[in-house]
Formats: sequence, structure tokens, C-alpha cells
Amino acid sequence: MNFSKIFQIVLAAVLTIGISAHTKRTLEEMVQYRRHIARNAELLNACLETPELKQLSTRIQAKRQKSLRHIRKARGISVAPRDSTPFLTPLQTAPPSTNGTPSPTTKPPPAKATTPPTTNPSSATKKGPPSPPPPASSPQR
Repeated sequence: MNFSKIFQIVLAAVLTIGISAHTKRTLEEMVQYRRHIARNAELLNACLETPELKQLSTRIQAKRQKSLRHIRKARGISVAPRDSTPFLTPLQTAPPSTNGTPSPTTKPPPAKATTPPTTNPSSATKKGPPSPPPPASSPQR
């Protein structure tokens, strides 16, 4: 066996023993643990709301956008900014009418050319009432 396989086996054994040997917490310890987690989350949120961190985040985003534009330009890719193109393009320019009649600016859809269906005698199915079951020739036991 090579070293990495042995290391993986030892690591798996240590984790298994560590997890199985972990003591359960009492109710008071769990309440204290949850309060500690909630306090840390509040402190982290307060830290993230500082103006300095917001300014740093804005600078990082601007730098990233600048480098992406540079890479796209070097590769010849042109991407329109999100603000200049609408998310959904309208299907028709005129607003839909509310009373069910088409608006005067919309054109009716072109009429489709219909062709009569061709019937294939081999695939034609017989229509009508179902046929009665065949008579029983021998009595069933």
C-alpha cells in the first residue's frame, strides 16, 4: 500500500472514532451553544454593515468588472450591459385590448393553408358500436 491509502484509512478511522466518541450535550449546553452562535451571527452582520467594508466590496466588484471587460475585449466577445437590454422582450408592440377585440395596430395571424387529411385504407379504423363477444362453444367448468 502506498502512503496516501494508509493516510486515508487512518483519517477515516480517526474521524469515525471521534464522531462516535463525541459526548452528547445537555439541554443547558445546547441553549448556551445556540446563544453563542446567534451572538456571533449578530456580530458578523454588524461587521458586514460597516461603510468601510461596503466601500471595499464596491471597489472589488468594480475591479472584477473591469478585468472581465478587458478579457472579453481581448477575446472579441461583446456583451451588452444588463441595464441596456430588457430582461423580457415584448412579443407585440401594441398593448393588448381589454374587451377581446384586436387592437387596430396588431395584425391578425396569417391563415394557415389546410390540406384535407389523407386516409390510408390499411390504417382506417372501423367506427361504430363494439362487436358482441363470440359465442361460447363449450361450457366452462
